[in-house]
Amino acid sequence: MSERPDFDFEICVNEYGVYCVPDIMRKREVCRIVLKGKVNEPRTLNFIRSIVRQGDVVSGGAFIGDFLPPISKAMGADQTELPPEIRTLT
Repeated sequence: MSERPDFDFEICVNEYGVYCVPDIMRKREVCRIVLKGKVNEPRTLNFIRSIVRQGDVVSGGAFIGDFLPPISKAMGADQTELPPEIRTLT
């Protein structure tokens, strides 16, 4: 995908992946954590990573998708995420 989203955003990175955080969401707790390069809910992620097996994961309401990279890596799987629709975030 080479098109730039039609909203302002910041790209940030933590140990699990790269994330696009819309500026309109910067004050939300998850975004504040990820923008600092930290992992949101690390204990929860470690638990999920310890129990996942190969297969498919469907995530509804992924927000910025911060759980999907670590879960897919634990499964040895590829991941596909849809870009955010800014109107759903407001």
